[in-house]
Amino acid sequence: MTDPTVRIRIAADGAPARAELASTLERLRSISRQLAQMRNAFVALQSAMGAGAGLSGLASLIDGVRSIDARLRLAAASTRECAPQAVLNQSVVR
Repeated sequence: MTDPTVRIRIAADGAPARAELASTLERLRSISRQLAQMRNAFVALQSAMGAGAGLSGLASLIDGVRSIDARLRLAAASTRECAPQAVLNQSVVR
């Protein structure tokens, strides 16, 4: 008896597919590295902005302290100038 079954064998060379897959994986790794660099740059930028805001607040505080110091010095100088006159006025009134 003759066997009516026909067998077909297909052979494929997977080398081009493997090469394309390897190329795709390398591109994905490259994109992943670039995204990591961008994330690190963004974190650094946020840190710098936070430090800048902190420095701005510190500069404002220093300006306020200098303003108060200048007012106190002016008041102290005014008091020193007026003190001899006050003593003189007190001695005249007595």
